[in-house]
Order: sequence, then C-alpha cells, then structure tokens
Amino acid sequence: MLAIPVLACQSPSQRNRDAQALALDAGLSAAARLVSVENQRIFDGITDDDLGSRDPAIRRRAARALARIGNPGAVNSLFKALSDEDGDVVAWGAYGLGYACRSEGVNAAEIVRGLVTRAPTLPPPVVAELDPTFALARALGHCASDEAEKTLEAWLSGPRPRASFAALGIGDIASKRKTLAEPTQLALLAAAAGSLTSAPLPSALYAFGRLEHPLESALDRLREVASARLADAGPDRIFAIRALSRAGAKAAGELGRILTAAEGFTPAERAEAARGLGRLGDAGQRRLAEALSSLVPARDPLALTTLGTSAFGPLLVALETLQRSDRAPAKRLLYELAGLAAPKDAPAVLARRVTRLRCRAAALLVNGAAEEPLLVRCDPDENGEIGQRAQLEILGRRPIQGRRLALFRKLLGSPHVRVREAAVELLGAHPEIEDVSTIIGAALAASEAGLVATAAEVATRHPERLAGTQHASRRTADAGALAPAAIAPEVSNGLKRALEREWPGDAIETVGALLEASGALRFEAATAKLESYCRHPNPTLREHAARALALMKNAKSSCETAALPAEAAPELTHLVPTPVKLDIVTDAGPLGLMLDPTVAPVTVTRIA
Repeated sequence: MLAIPVLACQSPSQRNRDAQALALDAGLSAAARLVSVENQRIFDGITDDDLGSRDPAIRRRAARALARIGNPGAVNSLFKALSDEDGDVVAWGAYGLGYACRSEGVNAAEIVRGLVTRAPTLPPPVVAELDPTFALARALGHCASDEAEKTLEAWLSGPRPRASFAALGIGDIASKRKTLAEPTQLALLAAAAGSLTSAPLPSALYAFGRLEHPLESALDRLREVASARLADAGPDRIFAIRALSRAGAKAAGELGRILTAAEGFTPAERAEAARGLGRLGDAGQRRLAEALSSLVPARDPLALTTLGTSAFGPLLVALETLQRSDRAPAKRLLYELAGLAAPKDAPAVLARRVTRLRCRAAALLVNGAAEEPLLVRCDPDENGEIGQRAQLEILGRRPIQGRRLALFRKLLGSPHVRVREAAVELLGAHPEIEDVSTIIGAALAASEAGLVATAAEVATRHPERLAGTQHASRRTADAGALAPAAIAPEVSNGLKRALEREWPGDAIETVGALLEASGALRFEAATAKLESYCRHPNPTLREHAARALALMKNAKSSCETAALPAEAAPELTHLVPTPVKLDIVTDAGPLGLMLDPTVAPVTVTRIA
C-alpha cells in the first residue's frame, strides 16, 4: 500500500472496543455490521481491522461507510482507504476526503497534497461506477484550492478518460469559486478545441458555464470553440450551449439558431439556449423576441396539440426568459398567446399548459399592473394557482403599496401553498411592507412544512426586520442580527411553536431552516433545542445547529459527534441486491429511473 500522510493520531483501541461491542450486541457479521453503522452514522463503528481486512468486500464497505458518514474525524481513516490496492476502496476514500474539505477545522491543503501524491499510482476500477481516477479528480474539485486547480489543469493535456474527469473537477472549482486562473481557462479552451494529436474534449467547456465572467480577451475564442462543439451530438453538447451564454453578445445569433431549430437539437438543449439568451442583455432579448414566431403554434386545434409534447419546454422557457414586450412582432404574438383558448375537451395537461402560456404572456404585456383584466383573467379558474403565481410575479416588480398591498394580502391567504410560499419569499425584497413580523409569525405557525421553511429562511436572511416595535433600536452591528430579546412576539411565538412541533424524520430542510433562523434571531429560548440538535444523529442537522449556535454566541461552534446513533432503518433486513428500473407515467410523459443500490442501498430499497 502507498504511504499517505495522516493529520493526527486517534485511539484505535477505543474505536475497536466500541465496534466489537456493537457487533456482539447485534450478533451481526462484519459485512452486515458495516452496513448498519453506515446507516446509523456510527463513526466509531468502523475499525482499523475493517480497513485492513484481507477481504476486499469488507474494506469496500468500511470505506463507503466512512465516506458517507461524513465525520471530519474520519480523515485519517480515509487516507488509509486512499492508500489501498483495491480501486473501489480508493474511490470511496477519495470521495470522503473531498467531502471532508468543506468541514471547518480540516486541513484542506493536506488533503489535496495526499490526493495529488496518490494520483500517479491509482489502481484500476473494480466497477465502472466507482472509477478511482474520477473520484480523485472530483475530490480535488471539491477542495477547490489553487494547488488542486493547477493539478487538474495539468491533467487536461494527458490521456483520456483522466482529462475528461479533470475537466469536471475544474468545473466543480468554478462552481465554488466562480472564477478560474487565466492559464486554466486557456488550457480548457485548448482541450475543447483539440489538436492534430488529440481529439476535442467537449467536457472541457463545462467549467465555463459555471463562471461569472470568463476572460474578456478569450471571449472570441470561447465562442469559436463552443460553436464548433455544437456539431458533436451527445450529452456533453449541453456544455457548449452553456458556454456560449458566457461568450458575450455576439453569441446571441448562435443561441437563437439552436432555440428555433426544428431538428438537430433536443428540447432540453433548445430550452438551455433560451436561458443562455437571457444572460446576453439586449442582444439576447432581441433574439428571444424574434424566436417567438418560430415557437408559437398556430391557433387551430391540431397545431395546439403540439403543446402537449416536448415542444412546449423551449417555448415556455423563452417566454419566462423574455423581459420586454415592446417589439412589434413579439407584442402581437404575446397578445395572441394571452387570448389562447384550449381546445374543447383538451386533456388536463394541455389545458394547464395553455393557461401557463396565457398567464406568462399577460404578465409580459401588463407592464407591472397586477390588476389588469388581461392578467386577472389569464387563468380560467378564478382562484387558480397559475394565475395567482403570475399576479405575485407582477406585484414583485414594483413597490407593494395601496391597492397592490391589498392584493398581496389576499394572495397570502391563497388556498395554494406554493402561492403562499412565493408571497412570503417576496418579503425580503420589499422593505415597504411593514407588518413583516405578523406575516412571518403566522407562516412559522402554519401546518405546511414548506411554508414554515420558507418563513424561516426569510427570517434568517432579514432578522433586522423582525424586531418588536419596542426593540426597533436594539439591533446589533453584526450583519443586521437582533440583540437578545428583541424579536417581535409574533415571531418568537411562531418560532417556539415550530421548534416544539414533532416533525417527521425526513423534514431535514424544514428543521434545519428553523435552527438557523433561531440563531440569526438570537432566540435565546431555543438554546437548549439547538444544543440538543448539536448531538443529533443526522450530520446535516448537526451542521445547521453549529451554524445557529455560532450566530447565537457570535463565536465559532462545532457539533461533530452524535450523542446516540440513529435508529437502524427497517430496510436493512431486506436490502435490494441489484439495480431497479422504475417507469413512472406522468401527464407530461414517461419518466424512467435506474436506481443503483451500490452507493445508496437503503434509499434504493425504500424507493423501490
């Protein structure tokens, strides 16, 4: 095995004793025990004997468990997995190390050095889904350091498939940092273009779709290379389309051509071209307006049936991306769409899609007037969700005051929970709405988990707007947070009720949002609850609790170890052994899902 540096010493004897006790108590084989400790997130349940077992299947299960548990204390053990001679064990070790890079207190530079040291002598993969080279490249991308970027850049000129994996890893860095060094961008363009001795690498364009601003001096070259890759049909072509959206206004013509292509591009690619045009300012808006004549079907019943097919996607995305309705051809077509009627006895999916087009077209034409009859009547259902969502969008474009405020309050009481969520989301961008505390307090006390989570997220982002009247001057200087006891009573009551509620085990996002809102609002009554979640078996909830406690105490806080393991999932007694194909029939068409238990056995069994 290759020697990989470790970060600190641990006490393997205690870990071994705990794991052995667990195995004896449960009467499990080593393989079954490792599946159980992975599912229950028992970090101490993986022993050095497991990682050093002569049976590669045991080492693979141990490495997978360490990687998926996500405990920062597992870094040393993951390095041991990285040095293994089995490709699957190495892949899991790399995956876990890449995940660990995001944890506070972990030496990311040391992890990157360990990954780079291991790279030249990686073993071959055992199964195609767990290629150690792929896992290592993505781990470097997740760590996103300068050294990681330079290493991946060097791999771009090397053999396939490592070069393709490196391109994806660089895309991960771009996703995290929103920028890349000039040599990296130039190397990506060279790889995507190809040469006399190497074929083009389409995945090298992936990173450009993640950048905020590519090199100004390289925009012409980016446009040229991305346009050339449009000839290469396949899953990587979407990267070229996204890269064009970052290639400046001159790319609008090429994106417009893709959007209006009746053949040669998939509906998903054409929809992506429409989104790209939305990034290109006035040039993109002109092309979107011009494209409508090719996208809008004729008004006869036969032509309208195409709206029930995948052709609907590019048209809807183009309308959602279009921001101006003052160009003559587009304005005429928008009025036609706003008055469109579904064919008699149309299927529900077609009627709903016609309504979405009517309301979107009306929203573009009314110019911010949310009570215009064209918009109010766009949904045949007077209290329809589509029409109400369109009205909310229009309300958000201008200050919400007077009659607009009255309409906003009406929509806050909508029978559709997604409308109520969207209304609460608008609060953050509209400081002119004064009774935010009342609205947020009521939403926190609601029965719908999504509405509660939305209210908590707004509270976390805007705590300064939730002070009681008598506490309006007691805001602290740090990030607009409230001083202790300054929360409006409506908010504190709603937050208290939400925190005390018995949420189902899968309401992770809702509970996490409530924890972070408690921290942002300095809600001291929640301290005990936060500390209890700091010992929760679920690592995601511990992360939320740590962030909340850090906000509460205005100091760093960590919650690394669970007080007790989670309850074992009942699926452990009858895990699905092979991949499962699910065919789902929806009113928008069939959807196929292939579920592989190799990487998520309990989840696959639960869904199947």
